Amino acid sequence: MRNYDRARTSALLAKSQFETMDLSFPRDEALMSALDDLISIDEANAARSDLSASIDNWLERPTPDSLEGKQLYQELLSLYFTKIDGASPQSISSAIRHLDEVRQEADSRGDIQLYLLQSQLAGLKTWTSTLRDADRLIRTLNFRGAEAAWREVAENKYLQTRDSYLDQLEQLLPAGEQQLLSFWRRILN
Repeated sequence: MRNYDRARTSALLAKSQFETMDLSFPRDEALMSALDDLISIDEANAARSDLSASIDNWLERPTPDSLEGKQLYQELLSLYFTKIDGASPQSISSAIRHLDEVRQEADSRGDIQLYLLQSQLAGLKTWTSTLRDADRLIRTLNFRGAEAAWREVAENKYLQTRDSYLDQLEQLLPAGEQQLLSFWRRILN
């Protein structure tokens, strides 16, 4: 699969056809508005997963080559500043912000709100996993100072964003049904 250009083309066609329909429901409108963001989150996660596997392979070697490690670190920086927290509308941070707008316009019913919020939390899981991969490389390559300075800023931004969305999830869930919140708190730490 992983043909994200094709997925975006299909999403564009689906949205175009949806707009010509006489009958639409708020949930369907929200999902159509969210399609590009959902694709972006999945695309970033796939790229992160591939890079993480390469990092794992590199770290499993008896004597990891530092030049290759530095190359992986550059790939991670590129991934982070384009697909995770970049200015591109296809980055996770942009998708999360746009999903906020979709949620504001969507039906206030809990099911669509919960689905969209969990999509945002899934994006945050990719974000934190990327930061953990950065930690592994920084530690192994013994980076300090300027080479690793971005990492603390990125962590602080992630933590503020994560806490905000976990608070929103807590507000959305009915009283006494906190298992889902516990799940997300566990995997986003």
